[in-house]
Amino acid sequence: MKNVKNGLLILVLLILTLTLTACTSSFNSIKKSFEDAGYTYDEDTATDYENVFDGKDGEKISVTVHAFSGDLLSYAIVFEFKSTSEMDKAIENSSTLKGALEDLQKSDLVRGNCFLLPITLNPDEMINIFQGK
Repeated sequence: MKNVKNGLLILVLLILTLTLTACTSSFNSIKKSFEDAGYTYDEDTATDYENVFDGKDGEKISVTVHAFSGDLLSYAIVFEFKSTSEMDKAIENSSTLKGALEDLQKSDLVRGNCFLLPITLNPDEMINIFQGK
């Protein structure tokens, strides 16, 4: 009986650890990738927008918008959602985001709980930086 209790305790701790790990934001590693590539993070533009997107059940989804500037006419706008599930809900319910994702591959514009909007003449390079390649 003691072994069963210990096994259940370990299982619960493992599930809790995986859940907390899945909730972490990808933004810090994205920020580091852009700064390592010579982009400047504009702290003044980092803004929290409350209740920007509507979820399926009428719930409101918020987003933090970050901006990086590179060379002339090269800007990376990163939308950071609280979680990947909130990001998926926003994409599913927003025709603007759906349209953007139809033009480029979703997997390249999404990293964890963040979505990239590249404003540049060379989006492939910016997407590689965003993906940490």
